[in-house]
Amino acid sequence: TEVGGINRYRRASRGVTVMKPNPGDRIVSITVFVDNRPPEELVEAE
Repeated sequence: TEVGGINRYRRASRGVTVMKPNPGDRIVSITVFVDNRPPEELVEAE
C-alpha cells in the first residue's frame, strides 16, 4: 500500500508541476493537491 501511495504521489506531483511553473508554488501545490484529492481522483487526473 505504501508503494502505491508513493507512485500516486509522484504522478500527482508531475501534474502539479505542469500547472505551477514556480518551484515554491509547485511544492505547496503538491501538498494541497494530494490533500484535497483522494487517491481515486489522482488516478483519474492522469
